[in-house]
Order: sequence, then C-alpha cells, then structure tokens
Amino acid sequence: MSFREMKFRDFIAIQRGHDLPESERTFGIYPVVGSAGINGYHHIYKANSPGVTIGRSGASIAKAFFIDKPFWPHNACLYVKDFKGNNEKFVYYFLKANDFSNLNSGSAQPSLNRNILYGVKVKIPIRYIQDKIASILSAYDDLIENNNQRIKLLEDMAEEIYKEWFVRFRFPGYEDTKFFDKDGKEVPHGTKGAIPEGWEKVRLDKFIDFEKGVEPGSKNYESEPLDDNYVPFLRVGDLGSRDSNIFIKKGLSKDKYVRKDDILITLDGTVGKVAMGLEGCYSSGLRKIVYKTDLIKRSFAYFTLLSANIQGTIQAHAAGTTILHASGSTKFMKIALPIESLLKKFESITDSMLDETLILKDKNQILQDTRDLLLPRLISGKLSVEDLQLEENQLNMAAEPRENYNN
Repeated sequence: MSFREMKFRDFIAIQRGHDLPESERTFGIYPVVGSAGINGYHHIYKANSPGVTIGRSGASIAKAFFIDKPFWPHNACLYVKDFKGNNEKFVYYFLKANDFSNLNSGSAQPSLNRNILYGVKVKIPIRYIQDKIASILSAYDDLIENNNQRIKLLEDMAEEIYKEWFVRFRFPGYEDTKFFDKDGKEVPHGTKGAIPEGWEKVRLDKFIDFEKGVEPGSKNYESEPLDDNYVPFLRVGDLGSRDSNIFIKKGLSKDKYVRKDDILITLDGTVGKVAMGLEGCYSSGLRKIVYKTDLIKRSFAYFTLLSANIQGTIQAHAAGTTILHASGSTKFMKIALPIESLLKKFESITDSMLDETLILKDKNQILQDTRDLLLPRLISGKLSVEDLQLEENQLNMAAEPRENYNN
C-alpha cells in the first residue's frame, strides 16, 4: 500500500528548542527560529539543515517552517530531531497541512504538547510517494520565491533611482544646477540642507491626503464571504500578506475601498508600513493615499513614504503605551519637492517597474492558491501524484491570467 497508518512518534522525532535570551545573542549568519519563524540571527547553531520547526505556543502554535541552512531552534518552537528516513520537505508540508493546534496543554497559555502529539495516529505515504509530493509542492514554492526575488529587484532598482535623484540630488543635469541653503545663499552641491534651484520644501499633505479607513466592529466580521455582497477587510497585519481572512458586508465599508494600485500606510499599531497590491475595505489603522493634484503621482508617493525622512518622522511622532498611534505625524512630513519635469521623468522610468511588481504579486497569489488547494489533497492521498507531475512551464502557465494562454 502507498500509505501506512502509524503513531506520530514513529513518523518523526521532535524536540523542544533551546533557550537563547536576547542578552546572550551574538549576531551571526545562523537564523534563530521561534514560534513564528525567523526572529533574528546568532553566531552559532544548534540544528543542521534542512530543518523543520513547528510553533510551540502563542498565536503561531503548530505553524510549520522549513529552514534550508543550519539554525538555532528557539524554545518557543519544537523542531524535528530525527526525520526517520522521511523526505524533509514532505515532513514540512505534512505539518503545514494538518492542524495540531488543539493538542495543547490546556493551560492559560496554550502550548503544543509533544507527548499528546506523539500518540496521534497519522497516515504517511511511502518514501517514493513522499518524494513526488514534495517535488510538486516545492515547484510552486520555488516559483513563488523566484517571483519574490524579481519583485525585490524591481523595487530596489526604483528605490535606488529615487535616492540618487531626490536624496543625494544626483539627478540628470545636477552638475549644471545651482543649489541654495535655507537662507537663499548659493552653495556647492552636497551642502547639508541645501536644495536645487526651482525646488521647494513643502508639507507632503499639501499634495496628498491620508484617508482613514473604517471600523465596522468585530461582530460584523465573517471568516469567509457569505455572498457577493461581502468584501475582504484589510487590517494593519494584512499589509505583510496578499489578502485578508476577514470579510464584511459592502454596506459597512463606507466607501473606504482600496484597489491594487493604491498605496496603503499604517499609522496605528505597527506604524510606517507601506504596501501596494491589496484590494478590499480597509480598517481605521490604515490610510489610503489620495492625490490632491496631478503633480505627485504613484511612484514618487510610494518611495517618498518609504524614505528615511518620512519613516523617521512617523516614528518620531508615534505615541502610545500598548498601541502606537502616529496620525499626527502627517502634518510634520516635509519634503523637497522637485521640479515638474523631473517628477515626470521619474514616473516614466519607475511606474512600469511598480506595474510589473503588481503583476508578479498577482501571479504569486494564483500559485499560492493553487498550492494551498493541492496541499491537503496530496498529503491525504485523495489526489494521486501521478496525475500532477507538472513541468515548470506548466506551473508558470497556471500563474498567468487565463486569457494569456490556450489549452
């Protein structure tokens, strides 16, 4: 038979991670892996690669992570001590596909109980089948990672142009441009506080609005759309992902709606996060960028909000004991506004880069959705792996809008 039933203890051996207080960490090349994944780096490691961890407590209880280099498993997680001949990637996908979060100690602070987990009966395929399942699912993850690298490269390139032109003031033609200090005196290029001729220091909110979202109340949340009248509800934590797991009725959105090419920034909670590529109604902890004039457009606004100048302003004016609030920071956001011709030139170069990142993010969402659909069916054996031996070009096709390909 392709699948065998056994107790979890006969599948893999897991062990609690090792204590490592912040005061004893020395920065190095080895990841420190906690309940929610990598949370820092250390100069020595405790576990060899490849490694698999599972969250032991907290909000990330039973959440699995795969580590492809030697690492330090923190005591907030359990890690696989012995794979017992199983495919390491399959083990990761198996833990990812199964929800073991209910196997906790029952204390006030839920903690995954290894002894209880060891007694659970599981169905595990033979190694040959494990290898095929791991290969198929890894192909999706590899494509997603490749797209993520392309997204980072495009954003890094555009951000470097922004810094070169608008921070270091080495824009096209800067050699022939005069620079003036705050008193209007001509000074050499590179003088601290000086700006090019024709530029002016202005408040950012003169050109854009920070439109606050809505708070419909948790009693109106749904974990999935009940019908077409429900839309995703984006919160501060969703800026690190591509979607939300909360939905609300359209009537509660009060037209606080963001589309994929809109810019969002967090001014409550984890302040200063900037994102694009999301769609749905957005919460009061978020602000949508709305343009007051045609002078400042998407690319310049996006990289300005990411700049050290604006990020520093947000952090400097963030206040609160348990939750930070930085709404008041917007009136202190000042920039050196370039001449219109330079702004247009910047947009013409970088706007297409941002468009490409949005396309790649859409492709990744399709790949993730497909992988997550396949994951439980492959792991359980409900779907035969022989029917899912896809070539990489077929996986790429799966990430394209349907009108872009045939068959």
